[in-house]
Amino acid sequence: ASSSIKEIATVAQFDQESTAPGKTLVYFHADWCGACRKSKPALAAVANEYSNRAAFRSVNVDGVPELSERFSVQYLPTFVVLENGKEVQRIVGGVSEEELAEAVS
Repeated sequence: ASSSIKEIATVAQFDQESTAPGKTLVYFHADWCGACRKSKPALAAVANEYSNRAAFRSVNVDGVPELSERFSVQYLPTFVVLENGKEVQRIVGGVSEEELAEAVS
């Protein structure tokens, strides 16, 4: 993963980092998810380009299932945009770089 995208390992870590002022893009994915693998390059490109505008966090649903339950994630990948800790947008399924860039700009 790109260094601009921080992997979330625990609920406590997520709670601490997702309430930051501004936008946070949370990427819910799993190792076995083919569509997630296809989305990774777009996500990495946007994270590198927009790291000054938004924080990028990655959540493996198998590693931290409590978070996918909290956000009612049913399909992967799911991209949730938080603003000041509150969900403002959600993109489900494969995405383009343009869609992700728009979500965080």
